[in-house]
Amino acid sequence: MKNYKFLFSFALILFSFYNVIGQTYYKYPIVNYTPKEYGKTQNVQNWAVTQTKEGLIYSGSNNGLIEFDGYKWRFLPARFGFYVHSLACDSNNTLFVGGEGYFGSYLKDSTGKLTYYPLSEELLPKDHLPFVNIWRIFAAKDRVYFQSNEAIFVYDYKTIKTIKPETSFHLASFCNNQLFVREREKGLMKCVNDKLVLIPNSQIFAEIGVFGVQPFSKNELLITTHENGLFIYNSQTNEFKEYNTENNSVWLRSLLIGCTQLKNGNYAINSLTNGTIIFNPKTSSINLINKAIGLQDDNVIAQYEDKTGNLWLALNYGLSKVYLNSSIQSFTSTKGNVNDAIKFNNKIYAGTFTGIFIKGEEDADFSQELNFNTDIVQQFAINNNKLFIVTSKGLYEHDGKTYKKLLDGDFKKIKFLSNGNFIIGGSNNTGLKFTLKT
Repeated sequence: MKNYKFLFSFALILFSFYNVIGQTYYKYPIVNYTPKEYGKTQNVQNWAVTQTKEGLIYSGSNNGLIEFDGYKWRFLPARFGFYVHSLACDSNNTLFVGGEGYFGSYLKDSTGKLTYYPLSEELLPKDHLPFVNIWRIFAAKDRVYFQSNEAIFVYDYKTIKTIKPETSFHLASFCNNQLFVREREKGLMKCVNDKLVLIPNSQIFAEIGVFGVQPFSKNELLITTHENGLFIYNSQTNEFKEYNTENNSVWLRSLLIGCTQLKNGNYAINSLTNGTIIFNPKTSSINLINKAIGLQDDNVIAQYEDKTGNLWLALNYGLSKVYLNSSIQSFTSTKGNVNDAIKFNNKIYAGTFTGIFIKGEEDADFSQELNFNTDIVQQFAINNNKLFIVTSKGLYEHDGKTYKKLLDGDFKKIKFLSNGNFIIGGSNNTGLKFTLKT
């Protein structure tokens, strides 16, 4: 896949040198896609993302869907001139889409080709309540919900029923086989037999944006808000309480706009300004997936966990795939080609064309070792609890505090023998000429 590469030029990739659970900066490998990959005629903005049973990834963009099979991209037109703002796939593998004043599905013809079918135009009465946009779609067991500000349209695969608010809807969520929706100036509603019921005590959300409702623990749900962070709702007592963790300041400054519970029990919380935040409720720890670790845009509009546990992010700028289950971390802060890396005294040392970069267990990234010169570092080796550094200007010894130059020369490789001696080789001018007792 020549166009699909990890975006870390001169990067260092580490196979789990640190087995640190819940560190704040786990640098997941990320693949970023733009119209350069998925179609130059496509808009850079993506609004929704999902996956079918065959493993195909679909993203909502301008005029229709972008399809990706892992190797090549294809475009499926919907309503010309209108964005696909919402997207879902049901248990029958049918794709449903919605956007500016329309919603529909994709049906296969006799050749297996997917063709857009306009449900809203075919099944809604001609004098139906006008709606501006379909913001979210949820495919339940026997019906599909299309949510707009003006109404929720319930499709039972034969007819469409309309649920109207007293004021206007904000955003809906689907949790534990039940639809939840915030109604402005009222609070959080739940759908019972295609009728909305105001949840007691939920008036606290009358003026607060609810962007996600997800399972949390027995009889409890996790509520994601834009302005006030996270809440816990107890469905037995109808009690809402703020979910206070050490990350409260992160939620507030990130401007949360969605939440997805992952297969491993963690939560992926997407935001307007800080990418996606992976939250572990057992430890209250977070991992940030944002520009700092290689994501191309911090405005994550929608997200979807695929069958293999990778997280797809629909961005204001592009589409990205995050390898959540990878044991690899990637770092881009090192300068110049990385020639070697080694763990010494619980730190990772990276040798580059511009010197040494070091990352401690609690460090978010690598930083340059200012106590060492900018020689080209070719190799590291450890012997007798000391780090030996092979460079273009000599051989150095490091005890964890100071650097001591042992030999001059343009060296490339060092080999320690069982008796403690070593052999070192270098360029044509240096040659293989040193065998010394250490």
